[in-house]
Formats: sequence, structure tokens, C-alpha cells
Amino acid sequence: HITHLRITDAGCYLCVVNYHETDHKYIDLKIEAPYKRINIQERKEDNGHILTCQAEGYPLADVLWLYENRINDTIFANTTHKLTDTGLFNITSVLRIRPSAPG
Repeated sequence: HITHLRITDAGCYLCVVNYHETDHKYIDLKIEAPYKRINIQERKEDNGHILTCQAEGYPLADVLWLYENRINDTIFANTTHKLTDTGLFNITSVLRIRPSAPG
């Protein structure tokens, strides 16, 4: 039983049973830290709005921006990630919304 798991606990573990004969098995432990707390901010500028989405978790995840519950291929966001001291990924995605030209 492993308690207080950390990302660094992931890896290959070996169990060896030694009684008259030796047998062993390997297990690959994978660790996940769900992206539960997503922070979102909106900032208004003269030429539109800036939407920022930030979250921490593991493993590295993709960020999708949907408009009216659909993926829009014309929406381009700037998404970056940093590895924190705790081994989690801090993901920040910035989406700039500019008003459509009249016409």
C-alpha cells in the first residue's frame, strides 16, 4: 500500500518472492493528477477580449476552445506549459477574440 503518491513515484516496480524457488513480476505504475480546478479569466481590451484558461495536473493535457459547443478550426490559442516543482504541468491557454469586421 503506497500512500501520498507523487509523480516521481511512477515507474517500474519489481516484486520478488523467494522461497525454495525464486519468482518475480514487474508492474509499471502510472500516476495521474486530474485537472480538477480550472481557472478562467476574461480581460477586455480596446480591440476585443482576451480569455485565459489555466490548470494544473498530470500528465500533459491538450486544451481545446469550443464556441457554442463546437470545435472551430479558425480559433487559434496560444497554449504553453511549465513543469512545477511538484512534477505537475501548469497549462495556460490564451485566446484573443477580436470583433468581426462589418460586412
